[in-house]
Amino acid sequence: MSLLSVSCQLHADVKSLLRLPAGAFLPRPRVRSTLLELTTRPDLPCPSDVEDVMRVARAAFGQRRKQLAKTLAAVLAVPRQRLAENLRGAGIDPTRRPETLSVDEWKAAASVAAAVRRPK
Repeated sequence: MSLLSVSCQLHADVKSLLRLPAGAFLPRPRVRSTLLELTTRPDLPCPSDVEDVMRVARAAFGQRRKQLAKTLAAVLAVPRQRLAENLRGAGIDPTRRPETLSVDEWKAAASVAAAVRRPK
């Protein structure tokens, strides 16, 4: 999972159509290529919800090798323990790395981030 995949999956259903060999390009890339089909989701989230998810995902992917709770706590300026507890409550292990979360988990993480930023 990457920031691009989070964004694509928030807006569209993504289907892998075809793997493209490196020899199909000049110069030959050192990465694998796949042709994707994107179909706009019928249940698109509202723009503010998308922006909330993307704001949290951008913050986490900015330091992708760090654990989720550590990165988000620093960016949100909230106590890491409080954030970790709320992530656990949402079913997300706070020690996971950003690239391991699904889109539904990113939505839950955005809700957690909004909740911990509100004053008690």
